[in-house]
Amino acid sequence: MSMETQKQIGTISSVGSVAITAILQGVPAQDGKTEKGAPAVGKLGSYVMMPVAGRSVIGSITSVRRADLPGAKAAKDAKEDGQPIRQEIEIQLIGTVRARVPWLHHWIGRLYGLTALIAGLGGLAFIALQGTIGGWPMNLGFSLYGALIVVAAVETVRNAMWRRFDVHRAWAIRLFALVIGSWLYRMDYGFWRMLAHGAGHTPAFDGAFDVVMSFFFYVPNLIVAEAFIRARRLRARPSARIAAALLLSGATAFVALGTYYFTAYHWGPAILKGFV
Repeated sequence: MSMETQKQIGTISSVGSVAITAILQGVPAQDGKTEKGAPAVGKLGSYVMMPVAGRSVIGSITSVRRADLPGAKAAKDAKEDGQPIRQEIEIQLIGTVRARVPWLHHWIGRLYGLTALIAGLGGLAFIALQGTIGGWPMNLGFSLYGALIVVAAVETVRNAMWRRFDVHRAWAIRLFALVIGSWLYRMDYGFWRMLAHGAGHTPAFDGAFDVVMSFFFYVPNLIVAEAFIRARRLRARPSARIAAALLLSGATAFVALGTYYFTAYHWGPAILKGFV
């Protein structure tokens, strides 16, 4: 593994499609303290370049943990014996946009986060002043939805600014899962009319199906997002990661299919009719 000093300081232990795990020898801990003579790498948020399969890849360090010293006593004993400290780091590979035009990723992220924050606060203010058509169940469900969007937007931007990129990525996934909920709300009603002829729905949005939908349009999204995040964060078995990826892929395919169908055969023609 090569860094700026062109010195061998560790070995790559595993390579994935989005992250690389490496074992470093004599690197600083998370508190930033560096052992005497050790290279200044291993700090959360720092960028590294390394050779993998004959290519140089760039990534950001998203986690740092002891590789072979589980306890404080073991670490103290190792230091007294003069043993080098070994740490395991996880490096999040940087995508094309983030690597080649990072300023674009930063500004799109800021605009995205700000827009979501404004939408969440605006929705909460509207519910507080006017309420919703469906009464207290819809008020409760949509207020929780707005509050979660506000929290996710703030945490996404805040952790990016603090260069805690692993936490930033997790909150960005949660934010996307929430934001897409407003679109899914409309699609869910469309599919329900097709499959069940609108059973449980009333014009006042206070039927049984309406009450369920006050929460259903965003809670399942968060469950899928959380499963994907935890499968990556907890270093789950390959089967668990594959299951989480398939679940996310299935949800994505559902959104894409529904978007195409309703845009092509329902909403799209009606919208175009207004301009013709």
